[in-house]
Amino acid sequence: MDWGYLSWFRLVVGTLELVCAVLLVIPRKPARFLGAAGLVLVLDGAVTTHIVNQDPLSQSVQAPIHPLIAAAIALANWPSQWRRLLHPWQPDPANP
Repeated sequence: MDWGYLSWFRLVVGTLELVCAVLLVIPRKPARFLGAAGLVLVLDGAVTTHIVNQDPLSQSVQAPIHPLIAAAIALANWPSQWRRLLHPWQPDPANP
């Protein structure tokens, strides 16, 4: 499909998705939160693309499900302190 993006933009989006997927499998809550929150942002762009380009109803209805799932994962991994997001790889003494 031609949605009007430059051809190199798919590499940027794919790289962002890959980084977020790696963050999701790291066993630290702040890392998983950052990965899920990043996916919410990337997938919101996908939903917007489907809506703006007036894709078929089946695609436009299915697209918002993925950011909702990522948002649920982000909420489940909400960090105890926002400062922890700066160093997600360090252990949190309050939340092991």
